[in-house]
Amino acid sequence: MPIQKIKLDIFSDVVCPWCYIGKRHLDSALKQIEESADLNVDIQLCWRSFQLNPQLSSEGMPRSSYTTSKFGGKENAIAVYARVEQAAQQVGINLNLDKILVQPNSSRIHELIMGSREFGLQGRAIERFFEAFFLEGKNLSEEEILIELAIQIGMPEGPTRKILETNKYTEIVAKEQASAQEMGIQGVPYFIFNERVGLSGAQPSDMIVKAIEHVTKESNLPS
Repeated sequence: MPIQKIKLDIFSDVVCPWCYIGKRHLDSALKQIEESADLNVDIQLCWRSFQLNPQLSSEGMPRSSYTTSKFGGKENAIAVYARVEQAAQQVGINLNLDKILVQPNSSRIHELIMGSREFGLQGRAIERFFEAFFLEGKNLSEEEILIELAIQIGMPEGPTRKILETNKYTEIVAKEQASAQEMGIQGVPYFIFNERVGLSGAQPSDMIVKAIEHVTKESNLPS
């Protein structure tokens, strides 16, 4: 059976807990596909930029103020995040939301994630930034912290600093955000298979597998 190539674009924001959960579902789906005798596919992952809060300043804002404003009060925020924490635990993530003191603007994070492609480290970059924010409560508004995290996954310090100093990917990140809006993407994660089939939200792994199976069968149809 010939190998079928599938391009999977994932619009995501590392300050979005559902994106973290969605990545766990994706990891599980990819493992299922790898172990499947029925699917012979080569899936190319490409993480795309999406900012939940592009209006925030580069310094971010206090997390408590952010959640209270976003969800219409402290009690509502507590109820919302209780559901998020439960969903996260089901995929083996123990969120430490109380550790988060600053809600960052994620633009600079996306620039480093985009830069990590140069070194074949995009998957590791995404995972490390998720961990740093949701498990360790790191202030991802501070560029020195972002650089430190990038170095931890293997990105060389000099080129990493240059990515931010020269704004190498700033325009591309903005274009990806605009592209998502043009496609009508209003929430993340959002998966696009071969630029044809879209899947919205932190879908269970079996739904991701079904989407890949659908794309595979579609590719086998005579033109």
